[in-house]
Amino acid sequence: MRLFNFTTVCCGILFCAILVAWFVTGDVKPEKQHLSLSRDCHVSISEFLGGRRLSFFSYARWGPSLEGIWAVSGKDDPPNETAVYLGGAAGYIRDPSIRINWFDAPGIYFRLRQPTNGQSMWSLSVSLWYPLISSGVLPGVWMARRMGRNRRARGFAVIHVA
Repeated sequence: MRLFNFTTVCCGILFCAILVAWFVTGDVKPEKQHLSLSRDCHVSISEFLGGRRLSFFSYARWGPSLEGIWAVSGKDDPPNETAVYLGGAAGYIRDPSIRINWFDAPGIYFRLRQPTNGQSMWSLSVSLWYPLISSGVLPGVWMARRMGRNRRARGFAVIHVA
């Protein structure tokens, strides 16, 4: 029971931190304001692709956005490989000088750019809705249990005398 209460408090603190991040996201420039976990891994919050997001990326100068034209194919070249599923899409582009893998789903954005003679770059961006909802589950369960326990404790004691 103590572990459940401790975990619930931690989730509640995380929930509040995500709410604060939600409101300051519009003022953050991820290419300049990020937390570097290592030389090739940075994390930031941003307003990106029409929503507030938690982003992990490898190339700090560009931030989470790896959009742009990376390969151009002619009319006789094979089409890009794309698959659509689960409300999203995934695919890849293979060119002699670069390979790009990508995945898009509701609230999730992933890009991996691998040039044949340069540094690979990747970006993973997740809508803040996912951590907000998941961090609110345990405090919600805890509150429901507390309310249920308080309801049972109310009322008058009935003593049956024979």
